[in-house]
Amino acid sequence: NEAASVAESSKTKLIETVSAPLQAGRVIASLCLDRSTHSVIFKAGGVPSLVKLVACAHPTLQELGCLALGVLAETCMEPEILLEMAELGAVDILQERVQSTHEDVSSEAFRAMSYLMNFS
Repeated sequence: NEAASVAESSKTKLIETVSAPLQAGRVIASLCLDRSTHSVIFKAGGVPSLVKLVACAHPTLQELGCLALGVLAETCMEPEILLEMAELGAVDILQERVQSTHEDVSSEAFRAMSYLMNFS
């Protein structure tokens, strides 16, 4: 019984640990859909967070990070945001994610990289 309780507690902590960043990733990706939020995301230091999201180990978070970077790169009217993405290594990490075995991650990474490379 005690072992089952410990296992259940560990499972709950793991879900909570993954759930919070997952929800945050969803919110950030959603915010990127609105052009009026781009400068706010940039000024709040959101671009490095998005690159870190793409670089994390969780495929769903990688996908959301790729989606957000792709939307920013596609619709961004502010070159400094795109320049920051490039300087933070977004192209390199997106290239890695294109090779992902998770189809959703690889397709979002390819899309994001395409838009970012068209800017360069």
